[in-house]
Amino acid sequence: MILLHPFPANHEFWLPVANALSTRYRVILPDLRGHGDSDIGEGPATMEKHAADIFRVMDCAEVGRAPLIGVSIGGYALFEFWRKHRGRVPLSACAIRRRQRMLPKPAPRACMRPTT
Repeated sequence: MILLHPFPANHEFWLPVANALSTRYRVILPDLRGHGDSDIGEGPATMEKHAADIFRVMDCAEVGRAPLIGVSIGGYALFEFWRKHRGRVPLSACAIRRRQRMLPKPAPRACMRPTT
């Protein structure tokens, strides 16, 4: 199981959860690019770069497929990884806060009612 932390945290965000899960699962807690013990690398830290980093972490840990859970930036990175490498993600969960300029505003409740 790979747990991806939110902005501006690092892998320590997940320690209480990881301690509980580690009795039954192998848990991997990477620091996303530019957080914790990870360098920022060259240029901006794009979601494509985060996805490539997750791919390398999985390869280095010899993990072919794993459930991934991401919060905030970890959720965005997870979504990008899943988009490019669906076969390596048997299960995923994302918690992403909607930002006005990134995601469309949901329709008002009145628009969601069935028409008669």
